Amino acid sequence: MVDTISTNQVFRDGDTIVSDDNMFEIGFFSPGKSMNRYLGILYKKISTGTVV
Repeated sequence: MVDTISTNQVFRDGDTIVSDDNMFEIGFFSPGKSMNRYLGILYKKISTGTVV
């Protein structure tokens, strides 16, 4: 699992970074048909993807 991103790395919708302790997950997403992009931080270990 990746827990860092470099300045020259491409990061697309659906890509995530997981914390070193596997507790949190962060990633960009566009809900539904939205043209906007959002940054989400979730608890990784909760199956429903509980937002922090």
